[in-house]
Amino acid sequence: MSDLLFSILPMLNDYDQNKLASYKQLGLNKIHYDVMDEFVNNKAFDERYVDNLKDLGYQINVHLMVNKVANHILVYAKTRCDQISFHVEPLANNKQLINKYLAYIKTNNKKAGLAFKFNTDVNDYLDQIKLVDYVTLMSVEPGAGGQVFNPLVYSNIAKLIKFNPKLEIEIDGGINLEKAIELKGLVSGFVSGSYFYQLSDQSKLEMLEKIRAFS
Repeated sequence: MSDLLFSILPMLNDYDQNKLASYKQLGLNKIHYDVMDEFVNNKAFDERYVDNLKDLGYQINVHLMVNKVANHILVYAKTRCDQISFHVEPLANNKQLINKYLAYIKTNNKKAGLAFKFNTDVNDYLDQIKLVDYVTLMSVEPGAGGQVFNPLVYSNIAKLIKFNPKLEIEIDGGINLEKAIELKGLVSGFVSGSYFYQLSDQSKLEMLEKIRAFS
């Protein structure tokens, strides 16, 4: 089933529990929780908000855009989040570590995923992709919201579908309703931050309903 995940990056400087509660009333079920370090030369959320989001009833997909992968996995594997994905790029020279980290996430009863920049070839990581529950594909440069969708990501989408047509693929970056419709049938998870955030409640509801109707 296709669904929308709200990236809470637009709330980085103004975390609004009441607004998030209102989104839940509209039918939003999933939060995309970005974690950053010098990998993207930016900062995002730490683990302190996970409990609050779970108490509001959300499923939480943690996306680690970090160089210090092990440190952050150790932290978030002990939280109440539901899924954890991490970028392959910092571990390109040690793929056995990728396998190890995926296994560790799963032993903590969470879905394990890998994340890829749009210019990283997923075909170089097929042995690792066999081990995942899902893949997060970046369609913008990681680290900042409000960017424009980069069509280079279509190459990785096609390669993943060829490798495993049933693989759960999330697309992250530059997602508006028009772009989501364009991607219908290719991916199942649509991450939207600043675009979704600025919509009226009625438009948020319409976006949620249209994406869920894809499948």
